[in-house]
Amino acid sequence: TNVIGKINPSEDTRAILVLSAHHDSPNCYRIWDQDFKGKRYMRLIHITQIIIYSFLGFLLVGALVASFHLLHFWRNLTYIDLLWIPFGIAVAYLWWFCKLFTPYAPSLGANDNLAAVASVIGAGRQLSGNRPRHTQVWLVSFGAEERGFKGSLHFAKKYKSELKDALIVNLDLVGSGEKTMVITKEPYYGATLSAEAVDLILNAAKRAGIDAMPYVTPAGGSDAAALCFHNLKAASIFNLGADMWPPMWHNDTDQPEGLDPSVLENMVHLLEEAVRVTDEGSA
Repeated sequence: TNVIGKINPSEDTRAILVLSAHHDSPNCYRIWDQDFKGKRYMRLIHITQIIIYSFLGFLLVGALVASFHLLHFWRNLTYIDLLWIPFGIAVAYLWWFCKLFTPYAPSLGANDNLAAVASVIGAGRQLSGNRPRHTQVWLVSFGAEERGFKGSLHFAKKYKSELKDALIVNLDLVGSGEKTMVITKEPYYGATLSAEAVDLILNAAKRAGIDAMPYVTPAGGSDAAALCFHNLKAASIFNLGADMWPPMWHNDTDQPEGLDPSVLENMVHLLEEAVRVTDEGSA
């Protein structure tokens, strides 16, 4: 379920700006537990995936050839049967690997992503009492982001024509962290986000006194990717820790106690400035 609110301008509408976040919470995965620190092994994980899938494909062909060879030429154990040993090892490793990515509990989702929803609501409260002159502001909270961007995909399909010229500022993982990142690409989903939206966010961040920088995500993604797939102009903001990783991401530490009120306040200011920049450009 998507939740949508609109703040109309005090005069005529010349531009639309969408401020968005998602309200569903993620599951916890062993790979991202604080004690496992799977983020250190992202490159190894990707290489492992390639090796496993290639190896299993090779073994499947090898097993078929070996079975045919054994059936027609030998009746006893042969060296070809030794192919089953690495196959067994690969299966055991694959079981362990899959277990790391099997959810074991739901997360409270304080940082992922209720903090972002709170920031959007906070900006909306400020704007409702001080409306822009020519910019209609949409406040959107997407559902089912963690289930394949279902909410944002539905939103994009429904409002594609109405929002074809709008910019979308999407917030994700913004309740804690020392570094504000404006996402330009999400390679995991093959998405290049809107350069216009990125420029708007960077400009707004500068005006709000926030040191933000462009960033390409090494893993995961956001609703902005789904929106861009439908040719909407969207970009996302993430906050990262000193280790360049989202705090409390997909593990059981994602609780309200881990949020930083000053970071949330910065996000509200950034969104307000994004509205001002848009409104000034439409005057």
